[in-house]
Amino acid sequence: MIKLKSEELLKHRPCNIVVIQVDDLAWHQLGCQNQSGFYETPHLDALAQQGWCFAQAYSAAPICSASRAGLLTGLSPAKLGLEFVSKPSQAPFPTHTKLLQPPYTQELPSSIPTLGDRLAQAGYITGFVGKWHLTQGGVSYLAYGDTNGPRQRGFSWTHGQFGAHPYAYSDRTLKDYESGSFPTDGSSQAAVQFIRDNCHQPFYLHFASYFPHVPLYTPCRWSLEKYRHKNPSLTKQQITYAAMVESMDHYIGHILQELEQQSLASETLVIFTSDHGGDPRHDITGPYRGCKWTLYEGGIRVPFIIKWPQALKPNQVCDQPVGGIDLMPTLCDLALIDQPETCDGTTLAPLLMAGDQIGRSVPLFWHFPYYHPKMGYQGTTPCAAIRSQDWKLIYFFEDQRSELYQLELDTAESNDLARQEFKTSSHLECQLFSELRQRDARWPQQNPDYLDF
Repeated sequence: MIKLKSEELLKHRPCNIVVIQVDDLAWHQLGCQNQSGFYETPHLDALAQQGWCFAQAYSAAPICSASRAGLLTGLSPAKLGLEFVSKPSQAPFPTHTKLLQPPYTQELPSSIPTLGDRLAQAGYITGFVGKWHLTQGGVSYLAYGDTNGPRQRGFSWTHGQFGAHPYAYSDRTLKDYESGSFPTDGSSQAAVQFIRDNCHQPFYLHFASYFPHVPLYTPCRWSLEKYRHKNPSLTKQQITYAAMVESMDHYIGHILQELEQQSLASETLVIFTSDHGGDPRHDITGPYRGCKWTLYEGGIRVPFIIKWPQALKPNQVCDQPVGGIDLMPTLCDLALIDQPETCDGTTLAPLLMAGDQIGRSVPLFWHFPYYHPKMGYQGTTPCAAIRSQDWKLIYFFEDQRSELYQLELDTAESNDLARQEFKTSSHLECQLFSELRQRDARWPQQNPDYLDF
């Protein structure tokens, strides 16, 4: 626990905690982080102005289930053995690959405590709304099931329906909604109801939006026309995606507005982030290389905002590297409870409460021992990565080689320094392998049937 006086900790203990995690939103797709002005996210832009915006924030993985598992447990997906998307046991592997990837994992290990478990122990009423994606126990796509959903993992109140996301639509015709109006969203309404029902007691709400993940669709004709007018050169997919980003922001606005209406905004810690980088099939090129599924910055650097009026000055930008994996130790510290015995994340509490440097004993690292084939867009082979200070190394298992980048000078990761900085590259490679071995990481294996023509 952080070394601050107990009375100071009690003074700053958040009355309420709201974590908002969206799906597939790239770092540059917030309006406040996109100089082009194309994407419109007024509610999240306002949240950034009211709190801290982190310029170097990372997801725990470049893909959905693994990233969510890391955020909820504070453990590396390598430790959890959940490095990909939760899939059925009979799901097919890519074929004709040089390496054999590990088996797919179906469930988040039941023995690992989640933020729901820990904050419930601290006296918070816990609620989970939206995308779980950490089980195959449900009878339909993304369903929670009865054995390893959020209700079994520390959340006393749950709501998993798709709301206004296209997952829920069978009729995908355009509607003439009034300009600025959106369809009713059952997910954000459920989150609002949770706040109303628990406004007189400490609560932790985890809102996992299904937006702006595919399938791409909006019923709002006015929204498509607006973004088509803003940039007529874009594809229909890119225009529809921008409309979905604005819809996402609108529904999150319902939650932020409810905190204001219940006079809870000043005493609520709000954290916003994305589960990983953007989808290359409809993204507009951002400042970073790569996309979801890759360990380049475009796959793992994500938007990250913290608003906490009790402790943080508004409208600040923090350049210290942080990760979604840091939420478990951070929120345990702030809730005045002991951290789990094993934790790969590092508490941000000294940074938030005293402006100190983050004392990271475990470096930020990633493990993706899977293939994601090219399907008209960028894919990847099995890889792992580590960041230490300003250096970032990516190791590719197929050809046993590393790439090294100095991020302060090369955020686009265009200048591989592995040969010029051989000592640094070798040191980081050894450190990466050490971290993975300590966590009994699963490795891709040689494929005895592979024919290299």
